[in-house]
Amino acid sequence: MISQVERFGIAALSRAVRERRPLVHCITNYVTVNDCANALLAVGAAPVMADDIEEVAEIAGLAQAVVLNIGTLNRRTLASMVAAGQRASALGRPVVLDPVGAGASRLRTEAAWALLSDVRVSVVRGNLSEVKALLGGPATTRGVDAAEEDVRGEGVSGAAAAANALAQRSGAIVAVTGATDVVADGRPGHTLAVRNGHPLLARMTGSGCMLTAVAGAFCAVAPEQIFRAVAAALGVMGLAGEQAAVRGGATIVQLREKGLDDAAYAALARCVKTVTDALGVPLIVNDSLAVSIASDAAGLHVGQADGSVRMIRARLGPGKILGVSAQTVAQAHAAEADGADYLGVGAVFPTATKPDAAEVPLRELAAICAAVRIPVVAIGGIHAGNAWVLKGCGLAGICVVSALFARPGQVRASARELRALAEGVIRQA
Repeated sequence: MISQVERFGIAALSRAVRERRPLVHCITNYVTVNDCANALLAVGAAPVMADDIEEVAEIAGLAQAVVLNIGTLNRRTLASMVAAGQRASALGRPVVLDPVGAGASRLRTEAAWALLSDVRVSVVRGNLSEVKALLGGPATTRGVDAAEEDVRGEGVSGAAAAANALAQRSGAIVAVTGATDVVADGRPGHTLAVRNGHPLLARMTGSGCMLTAVAGAFCAVAPEQIFRAVAAALGVMGLAGEQAAVRGGATIVQLREKGLDDAAYAALARCVKTVTDALGVPLIVNDSLAVSIASDAAGLHVGQADGSVRMIRARLGPGKILGVSAQTVAQAHAAEADGADYLGVGAVFPTATKPDAAEVPLRELAAICAAVRIPVVAIGGIHAGNAWVLKGCGLAGICVVSALFARPGQVRASARELRALAEGVIRQA
């Protein structure tokens, strides 16, 4: 399973989209048509949303890629999709299919296969339930969403198997998206896992539709390298969430991926670092000294069980930031003495991100802040409704994860609000 996303030239393909500004013809979901158009504009492409049978073939002839999305399916638009897709195929231009809700009804499943039969589809982008339905599996799709048993039960290996099976049957590149995205072309050993997504993206209406549209833009500038283009589009969509948080006011980004091996973790860190560097925000790698060094991250954050802080400080070097988790005054004193630049203290509230984390009472948090000279940031269950409780503790900042995704589609606004709250907490230390 290939994990090194950077091999697929995200930066180069992103630049190509901005420079060439490909025209992408979308016949898409009425619910998300505006979102898809804005997503294409955001990456630098030019969208055209035309679905009347009288003009779709002509418009498709002008476009560099065609995106077909059956989210709000009807017989009229299905005929338009076939006409547009056939015109693009005849001209050798990429066609991207999003089989939204395949398996939820016979019409949707049959419509998706009709498009795969009548049009030379370059890419199929769907969730695992949709892809399994197209393979003739049980219809477990929950409306237009993946079934819960598919989301929780199959994992990356199941998604890879389904993607490869559909790729072999359809002749298209297949992208199965979820918390970890998978791209396959049906060839043994040629499957890609893209691990910078987040399951909370499923709570944002239209994220899948927007991804399909963005994939169309990337395929438009690399029609001879469709596999690479789809991989890059998946990477860009994941990085976009991180960038939104940074632009909203995040002052440090910490990357935590315990499920990756060092090579994959370092590759992901380098991709994220291209975003944080461009925005002037330090990237801190969690737990892995080797990955922090390999990716040239701004620093490293370690826990109490991650080894000697003094040894880690020596190997990391004086020019890098070292953060250490602490839950008591004694741990805080020891970390400061051994070379920590800041402390992360928590969990200060119950947290779904790390439900087994022991809670640190506010009096202990305040005692830690008073006991050390280095900055202290609080972490664990902090959100806009409870951050005010931390006033007066002496904090230098707060660290959040889930709170950035509390309002689907408003990551930047959430970051901006949390930044203001953090400043209020600091001012009243």
